[in-house]
Amino acid sequence: MENETNPVAENGQLQKIHDVIERLFQQQEQKDSQMEKLQNCLIELKILNSSAYIKNLFDNFLGYIDTIDFIAEDCQLQLTKLNKSFFPHPIKRKLLVSKYETLVEVKNQLFLILQQHGVEPIITVSTKFDSSYQEAMCIDETDNESDDGKVSSMIALGYRLTWPIQILIRPEKVFVKRYNKKGGEKC
Repeated sequence: MENETNPVAENGQLQKIHDVIERLFQQQEQKDSQMEKLQNCLIELKILNSSAYIKNLFDNFLGYIDTIDFIAEDCQLQLTKLNKSFFPHPIKRKLLVSKYETLVEVKNQLFLILQQHGVEPIITVSTKFDSSYQEAMCIDETDNESDDGKVSSMIALGYRLTWPIQILIRPEKVFVKRYNKKGGEKC
């Protein structure tokens, strides 16, 4: 009868084994949860790195469009001066018109490429300044209290990527009005 086991002692050992197994499962669940959080952080980091790269790429591309705009505006200015001159030169006028039309066509093609890749200009809906997509380049002081914080003019278009993720590529550059009792003072 010495081989008989004590059911109470056996039950206590089973409970200890059960408790150890339960703690191991809990520890494994915590490690799995931590691993999932780390994987999500890694994914977010990769997205942020990709976002910065994409933003930089498109911002550089937009810089070329800005240059084309600047040259096209210069062509228009030269055409205006030429047309106002006493003896407008027909060949120079034809060359300037051709240059201007070519620049506009190249700009339109570049915008089309940007649109195909999900880039679109930011269209200002409100006249109230919004720092989430606008950058104040200058403050126009005003004596009209109701104009405080309103956008007075836009200097440069802003752009955002709308697909596959939302990224502000370049904020809209604007002048903003600020109330001042003494009256308006221009930048």
